[in-house]
Amino acid sequence: MLLSGITNDSKDPSVDTFRSTTLPILKHFGVPSEGRDLKIECRGALPHGGGDVFLSVPTVRSSLTVSFFI
Repeated sequence: MLLSGITNDSKDPSVDTFRSTTLPILKHFGVPSEGRDLKIECRGALPHGGGDVFLSVPTVRSSLTVSFFI
């Protein structure tokens, strides 16, 4: 999937933050690491954006129960 727009902004988490935090968490939801990737083709900033990011997330064919303990 191609995502276009702003990749770096001081008010929002950057695409680098997403890659280093959100992608690894997906393994806890049954998403395998094989085929899971994020490639930054070019960066974009305010006001015009212009960044391009390719996101690949494999399809999960079985459900997984996730429990959270407080």
